[in-house]
Amino acid sequence: MVAARQSLCDDKDSCHDLALGSLPGMNAELKITKRATGWSAIRRQIAGCPKPALLALVKDLHDASPENRDFLRARFDAKNTGGDALEKYRRKIVEQFFPRRGFGKLKLAEARKAIRDYRKATGNVAGTIDLMLAYVENGTEFTQQLGTSTKPTTTAWSRS
Repeated sequence: MVAARQSLCDDKDSCHDLALGSLPGMNAELKITKRATGWSAIRRQIAGCPKPALLALVKDLHDASPENRDFLRARFDAKNTGGDALEKYRRKIVEQFFPRRGFGKLKLAEARKAIRDYRKATGNVAGTIDLMLAYVENGTEFTQQLGTSTKPTTTAWSRS
């Protein structure tokens, strides 16, 4: 199976240096035999790869981490402003203020990261603004429920 996946790139182009270590779920890793120092080196290597090899690479990235899965889902759901991806990122924001169980940990950096990640993945301005509003609304509600509207507490979440 590994040989079959590697042979997808054996067309004597720049793609011949791209080798997949194993199948997904078996510690798949991308091994590049030439020294790659940035995006341009990687771009040259994948430019000549056939479509099946690129699809296998994207699948390996999808399987590698939850963040990659969220990014890919958001990227392909970008046109739909009320899609599942937007709701997933909104839930990440709300979780910081009002988790399903327990008390809010108020990790504001995590909430801001969700907004940044959505914006980078989709470029959807309306969805990004919607997430920003969810951040401010939940911060305001959290502050009201906490019963403190002191300046340091309020400015911590409103400044971002």
